[in-house]
Amino acid sequence: MVDIIVVAGGAEMVRAAKNATKTIPIVMVGSGADPIEAGLVESLARPGANVTGITNLEGQLGGKRLELLKEAVPKVVRVAVLYEQSNPGAALEVKEVMPAAARTLGLTIQPWEVRAADGFEKVFAALNKERPDGLYVSPGTLARDNSKRIAGFALKSRLPSVYVIRKPVDAGGSCTTGRTSPTAIGASPVTWTRY
Repeated sequence: MVDIIVVAGGAEMVRAAKNATKTIPIVMVGSGADPIEAGLVESLARPGANVTGITNLEGQLGGKRLELLKEAVPKVVRVAVLYEQSNPGAALEVKEVMPAAARTLGLTIQPWEVRAADGFEKVFAALNKERPDGLYVSPGTLARDNSKRIAGFALKSRLPSVYVIRKPVDAGGSCTTGRTSPTAIGASPVTWTRY
């Protein structure tokens, strides 16, 4: 018999566990989505139901990541933003957090939704035509699973890029302010590659 379920991952994983049981306690170990916004808990102080744990509201760092990109590459004005609408944290970041930060920095963000792995080629082709000055990759399962592919595109296109996790930077991407692994708690130092 299972006494407790520990979920180290995003809102999708926690939601799946929550849908599977209403009685076994579920402990979520953070991954960026606001658990209230994602409908996983009623409040942080009193989560209710059978879900509790800790979260990392990394989506709130979107403005800081834009700031770092602008500081590192001052010529950046138009920033393409890859995101997954199915990821509540990424959607919130793109629709609410980033526009305010972009205005303050004199940037224009251009959201590009990716719904499936085969959608990247279509987005890459469009970005080659649009020629943005920078690339921001929001958190999500698709972005994580295709991080080498995204970093490869950015590198080939000589597009300064910022990511939430380190994996794409290890593959040639420009910058991350995020965690060293999808399950690590806390943020790693800012990491830049040469551009």
